Amino acid sequence: NTGIKHAKGDYVAFLDDDDTFEPEKLALQVSALEEAGDDVGFSFTGAYEIHDDYTNQKHTKEGVANYHELALRNFNAMIASTLMFRREVFEKVGYLDETFPTHTDIEFLIRVTKEYKGVGLDKALVRRMMQSGHTQMGSNIKNRIRGREMLLGRYHNEFEKHPTFLAKHLSLLGKFYRTLGDYNSAKRVFREALKIGRAHV
Repeated sequence: NTGIKHAKGDYVAFLDDDDTFEPEKLALQVSALEEAGDDVGFSFTGAYEIHDDYTNQKHTKEGVANYHELALRNFNAMIASTLMFRREVFEKVGYLDETFPTHTDIEFLIRVTKEYKGVGLDKALVRRMMQSGHTQMGSNIKNRIRGREMLLGRYHNEFEKHPTFLAKHLSLLGKFYRTLGDYNSAKRVFREALKIGRAHV
């Protein structure tokens, strides 16, 4: 947020400290946003995911669309380091919510996609470092649980409109609890996910 508030340009791009841009990334996204209508507030791209012994190319949606359902359905659909926003987006929807221990970019995207369309570029324009032993903010399982619970709580009404999305996110939350060794919470969340899933088969 400090960087966003001090930025002078018309566009703001995110870059995590452990990722890198391909040389043409910014130019391609600026061009895409300049060609798009005023209802398009952001751009995102594909990425290379660099692991210990292989590199995976993550594809993404292409073109101008309403991406709100995508933001609700798949929290990994738009990687933070691929995102670029028009400056006025922050003036309209606000800044990132620093009370979230994780899922900060996802929470912000849910707000943004309610107000603006986006333009996707299905080109791998970011290199995302995912090697073993690499520490990331989201690696703390307790923070991931808290962040996801905060997100599902804040947008409860949104997720109620998409019960299959909610069941999926609860299932992953249950796996987080299981990994932590909190089996009672895992069972509770799995039951809730199963109940929602059965009701909307």
